[in-house]
Amino acid sequence: MDAVRTSLESSRRPGVLLALVATAVLALTLVSSAGGGARHTDATISPITIGGVFCTCHTNMYVAWKKGFFAKRGVPVKSYVLTQGGSLTVAGVLGGQFDFGATTLEAVVRSQSLSTPLKAIANVYPEFWALTIRSDQRSTIRKISDLKGKTVGVSTIGSGSWAFLVVMLAKSGINPSEVNIVQLGGLSNIVAALRAKRVDASVTWEPGTSAARRGGLGAAIVNLQIPGVSGKVFGSNVSMSQVLAARGDTLNKNPAAATAVIAAIRDADNWLLANKKKPAEVVKILKSVAPGTISTGTLLDAAKATLKVQPTSPRLSREGYDTSTKALVQSGSLRAQPFENVVDCRFAGCGP
Repeated sequence: MDAVRTSLESSRRPGVLLALVATAVLALTLVSSAGGGARHTDATISPITIGGVFCTCHTNMYVAWKKGFFAKRGVPVKSYVLTQGGSLTVAGVLGGQFDFGATTLEAVVRSQSLSTPLKAIANVYPEFWALTIRSDQRSTIRKISDLKGKTVGVSTIGSGSWAFLVVMLAKSGINPSEVNIVQLGGLSNIVAALRAKRVDASVTWEPGTSAARRGGLGAAIVNLQIPGVSGKVFGSNVSMSQVLAARGDTLNKNPAAATAVIAAIRDADNWLLANKKKPAEVVKILKSVAPGTISTGTLLDAAKATLKVQPTSPRLSREGYDTSTKALVQSGSLRAQPFENVVDCRFAGCGP
């Protein structure tokens, strides 16, 4: 006991105490380098694949990719596939071709009836659809109810553009069966169909809405990207039409990847906020992603329109959820699902 007491008293002296700490640190270092102890290392995230239609409503996704925010957060992007419609994006995520998909909220809601449903993990953009009427039809199509008996284009049946059209028709008392709805594919095909007069009108989104207007091909009679219009149509200006989605089982198996992706999107949102008054900087990103030969002027107009209502956070909200689903449920084109069933709040967080 005297020996133990002597040792303890000696250890209280500063010099002895430092020597003991140093010895302990050295011992731990030797054990670690010999492989005999656990070492903390950051988990390596496998390269991911992302899918989504080309839309300036996905600008924060493009910024996260092209400005290297995904890579900086430790999640390399193997490929970013531009699909020809929202339904194809969802099919790619469900089938495992894409790890993540930038898609419509209503598509995620629909997937809840499947054995491997999708989960929305981030708010990407609010309502952004437009209903563009061909220029030479403007004298006869002045309001949505005038579309009865007309040919109207969407990307694909079952996509977000189709759902938007169904809601607009229902609000005007028109049954979708009274309109000839045709599938056109991607945005370039939609603009080409207006130019070739294959359709009387079409659902568009940016930069297609600006391309049609600048080319004298058509003009929008409803444009949800104009601040305040969404509130008049849906009763609230808070919405989340576009979300980032992944399969629920994928998120449970690899939550680290989703965490890193959301961190990168936050970085991109901050970059966009800092460049809100510099749309030309945003156009540089869009030009590096845009398919075909979309003019710089069109992309500039589209960027300006997009930045006006660009969200500053990927946080998911109940109000946004209700805004972007209520009208679809009321039209009978979507079955209601509880907010908690559709979203995964672990990554971007959720709010009222």
